[in-house]
Amino acid sequence: MNKLRLLLALVLAATLLAGAALPAAVTASGKAYVEPALAHSDAGQSVIVTAASSQAAARAVGRVGGLVTSDLWLIDAVAATIPAGQVEALAAQPGVRTVTANKGVTVAPGPSPAADGVTAASLPPRRLDGPPDVEPTNNPKRYRIAYPVIADVGADTLQQSSKKLGRDVTIALVDSGIYFSPETVSTLGGHLNRQFLGQADFVETQLPKGKGGTQYADYCFISDKMLSRDRYGHGTHVAGIIWNNLIDENTGLMLGVAPEANIISVRVLGDDGTGSYETVIKGLQWVVANKDTYGIRILNLSLSAQATVPYFADPLNRAVEQAWALGIVVLAAAGNSGPAAETITVPGNDPYVITVGAVDGGRTAGCWADDLLPSWSACGPTRDGFAKPDVLAPGSQVVSFMHNSRKDPAETQVLAQLHPGYSATAHLFRMSGTSMSTAVASGVVALMLQAHPELTPNQVKHRLMATARSAVTDANEAVYNTLQQGAGRIWAPDAVLNAPEGSANAGMDIAADLAHGCGSDEELAHHYQGPIRQAVDAGGERVLYYCAGPDGSIYGLGAARAGDRTWLDRNALGDPTGQTWLAIDQNPLPAGWSWAGVWSWAGAWSWAGAWSWAGAWSWAGDVPWGAIERDATRVSTSPWVDAP
Repeated sequence: MNKLRLLLALVLAATLLAGAALPAAVTASGKAYVEPALAHSDAGQSVIVTAASSQAAARAVGRVGGLVTSDLWLIDAVAATIPAGQVEALAAQPGVRTVTANKGVTVAPGPSPAADGVTAASLPPRRLDGPPDVEPTNNPKRYRIAYPVIADVGADTLQQSSKKLGRDVTIALVDSGIYFSPETVSTLGGHLNRQFLGQADFVETQLPKGKGGTQYADYCFISDKMLSRDRYGHGTHVAGIIWNNLIDENTGLMLGVAPEANIISVRVLGDDGTGSYETVIKGLQWVVANKDTYGIRILNLSLSAQATVPYFADPLNRAVEQAWALGIVVLAAAGNSGPAAETITVPGNDPYVITVGAVDGGRTAGCWADDLLPSWSACGPTRDGFAKPDVLAPGSQVVSFMHNSRKDPAETQVLAQLHPGYSATAHLFRMSGTSMSTAVASGVVALMLQAHPELTPNQVKHRLMATARSAVTDANEAVYNTLQQGAGRIWAPDAVLNAPEGSANAGMDIAADLAHGCGSDEELAHHYQGPIRQAVDAGGERVLYYCAGPDGSIYGLGAARAGDRTWLDRNALGDPTGQTWLAIDQNPLPAGWSWAGVWSWAGAWSWAGAWSWAGAWSWAGDVPWGAIERDATRVSTSPWVDAP
């Protein structure tokens, strides 16, 4: 493998190496880290406070007159409301590590997340010309589907040849819930009885009609499939992508990527698609506490939030890292805030987990020549300097179930009511977004774990990336850079049957990362900074993303406009290697640097010895943590090489 490919393999795993560093806006002050936005507010606030333990955090909240609202033991934290003007006093309490906002969470569809919240990564579908997405037959279990997504990831091949269907693998779906209509139960009753393991409801915390499950102090567990809830529809649609047992009339195959996987619903988003960090983390705590009881191997997070703090100070990221460290494969949506650089969202910006961007398959399943990177799929690098997304999966115009009540239209799920293709008789609807991509990838991971139940999360991530396929030209040049397409689009047959051995996240100690705060240089040394840096041209108009090889050689990954981070075509740059680019220290990059080439894999790769940053690190131009407005300029289309 040549040096360029070797270097890019490093970046994609990056996971492979990053050493200790001080990310932007974090300083070793000797006291707790406070999210910058909190320090400038005079109103009472809802916050998440981490300390040596959740009990210590609760005591600190009490000392400033605050009120604890939830014990977030998974991350040694509490959610709390504190009086106006008490943020600094709280941060100064003994043992407090971080004070961050308890962000709002919403699944309201849109091309970008709200400035202060988390968005389920789904988009309202556009109207389409051509054949209908779904045509019913005389058999209620069989439909003609224009775009069976399983064919675009090779899951159809596995259904036919190896019978890999995800059996005995449980996926926890942390979302708006799952609902089964009476018609669905009648059609798929046996399937649901075996594979739907119940719903932990943190939204409506009382059992419906006081029956059908078990009541707990701050949630209920619904074991009766007829009583599970999802009035919004997002979680129901995502679940169907994974395990839909309806049959495509044209192929005779089930529509779900892993149609025999088990699903457990963790409802943390309400009837209007909203929730909070606090509620989501409580749901994640439930998953971790019950992983052995229900055999939970996969966690699907089709939601996102803007990155406003470093990954290691973000409570949601800390929670997903705990799940990963305990053996659960976490898949997170990249977000729908693309196509510009630096648009990856939380928790997809976490360096450990599998972050999934989208491919628009053009409604031509199995033919990749017309496929493209959709304009909304978020791109890297993360604000911590890591390469994301890790992989891509089909996420445009994906068909799945949402409840549509013929008897009472008011009972129809909200997203179905808003759908431009709505009709009174429709039950299958197309949706787009990295939510859908993440569900597809979760299904493929279920197939991998059925075939290889011994795999760890790091091994799954390695295999999924190592067998992904990049978009390339006839000359084998990458069409989209690493920060747009990651390792490429996933391909299930290779990931399940022919993946090379190896482990992602090598050189990173997740236990030490989780065990330390950021109040001193010693503690900061246990966190990581990704290998990607940026430089600006002499006029300050363009940004170059680059990384350095072990020998100090510089490799360019992509270039964007400095103002809005819209990607620039390499050909439009002329010969950038002969131009002046200023790094963060204002020193020019050495002349003669190279573009990194197409990514390929030759087993695991890591640095010889530890590698660490010298001193503090920040983005060129001193870009602060927080939202950046970006254009929705579409990236150019280009072909993938069709799989054999």
